[in-house]
Amino acid sequence: MATVEANREPVRDARPGVLTGHLALVTGAAGGIGQALAEAYANAGANLILLGRDLTKLRAMARRPVFAKRRVTTVALDVSAVHSVEVLRSALRSADDRYPDILINNAGIGQGAGPRPVRSVLDVTPEFWDRMFDTDVRGPLLLMQALIPEMVRAGTGSILNITSRLAYRSVPGTAPYGPAKAAMDQLTRVVAKELEHTGVRANLLHPGGPIRTGIFSEAWPVPAGSVVADPAIMGPPAVWLATPAAAGVSGKTIDARTWQHFADGRRP
Repeated sequence: MATVEANREPVRDARPGVLTGHLALVTGAAGGIGQALAEAYANAGANLILLGRDLTKLRAMARRPVFAKRRVTTVALDVSAVHSVEVLRSALRSADDRYPDILINNAGIGQGAGPRPVRSVLDVTPEFWDRMFDTDVRGPLLLMQALIPEMVRAGTGSILNITSRLAYRSVPGTAPYGPAKAAMDQLTRVVAKELEHTGVRANLLHPGGPIRTGIFSEAWPVPAGSVVADPAIMGPPAVWLATPAAAGVSGKTIDARTWQHFADGRRP
């Protein structure tokens, strides 16, 4: 049986005010990891743009006390839609009159979202394959295309793409999720290389194992014996990556369960 691990990580660089004056855009913000990240950035002083498909959920979330002292904009958007770039630009121009300097690509779908359980590649339908890559790869691409020009003009920016260990672990029954995350990982590394010397950084963050979100279901259960972490563990490293303390970090993959070793210049 899976067990739940409490968040006992010390909160480095998530102290109040460390991101005051910054504007963070979080996709998939209405629950799970997205909500935890949004709360972490709010606690650190950032204003927020919360993106998701369900505007009602986003607006309810924006009324939580943690956001009371922040300027929060909610935008209903399907990140996989090609037209979303212009929709987003229009929303930002009218809502905040500025562009975010922090982008968190968290929106995605899990292996259990398919029409049937996936035990092997033989169970993967073309439609599910396309849906996964549209959301988990094309979505981050479109949002980066929307915001990178503005970040480069400003000479600063932090892009954080949420990934999984399944991007590089060969686990049966994890296609197309694993391949989609692997594609996003390589896209992030390419972007980081292209943005060298611009002041804009791109990194990857994963939870280091199963995490308590809606991604798991009867069709894709938590692996037996796993330690399931609280989504809050993603907050401290995500905030740290947006601070000057991580100014030299780009093109890296960070494990939320061991990130402090990385931040201290050590390897776990």
